[in-house]
Amino acid sequence: MSNLEFRKFDWNGPKKVQTPNIEEDINNFLGSEILEKWKKSINTNLREKIVFVAERLDFISHQKSIAMIVRRKSKQTIKKLENNILQVNYECKIFGHNYGGLQFDIEALDYYLHLSCIDAIQSQPTYNSAFKWLKENIERYTNKTSTELTEIFKQDETSYNDLYGLRKNFIKAFVEDISSVLQDRICDTLIVVKAKKGEVTKESFEDWNKRTKKEKLKKIADKLYELRSLFTHKNIRSFLPVSTLISIPNLDGEYLLCKKFNPMDLLLDDIIKELCFNVLQKDEMLEK
Repeated sequence: MSNLEFRKFDWNGPKKVQTPNIEEDINNFLGSEILEKWKKSINTNLREKIVFVAERLDFISHQKSIAMIVRRKSKQTIKKLENNILQVNYECKIFGHNYGGLQFDIEALDYYLHLSCIDAIQSQPTYNSAFKWLKENIERYTNKTSTELTEIFKQDETSYNDLYGLRKNFIKAFVEDISSVLQDRICDTLIVVKAKKGEVTKESFEDWNKRTKKEKLKKIADKLYELRSLFTHKNIRSFLPVSTLISIPNLDGEYLLCKKFNPMDLLLDDIIKELCFNVLQKDEMLEK
């Protein structure tokens, strides 16, 4: 729940949305252990991250309730197109408006918001823009040929991404920062396979099974980060079909699938909780 604060005669609308009892939200969505560690922490940046995550998870829960209502009230009509492709249309009339299909937008938003929580937890305490970072190292670029500068810029791009790269830190969450038990759950739930002319081949599943656990985690994390980026920059709303699917019409490339029926939001919840606990635990040890 949220309260609105605004000044009288301010026609521009509310200026700030606040959570009246953030401790209750942290306890409900992240658990009592995390709440106790958050209350003891004196790290302002870290405390703000936990608040961000708790508020976002609260918002997700409200959206899922709306999706459930729309799903229950929706009527389906199925139309068969060429090449055995089925087109499913949804109609959900509420207060004279058709909200059919809204549940799918909310599902995509659900994934995106979960992934943005992981992004927030893994982000650096301070941000340094690439341009500012280059200026701080300007002496390295004086009296150099164009060939030498090209090589230096390549090295600097790697160095900058190692320090501040969002994708790198996001992938690190899956490969290094969570428990082996949770890593096993991820590998048991998600899979990345290739589709060629709309068909997922048996060889693709076999190739995936030959990968090491670390290789699987890196690939899964990379595809999840891509899902998050496509939503942010191109408004591409993604869904995860189950891995029993052997045909993805008209598509080619690599795709992230669920081995089990759509459990990814629950899995991401547990990843977020463990990452929050770990960063608070680490901060607690540093304070001592």
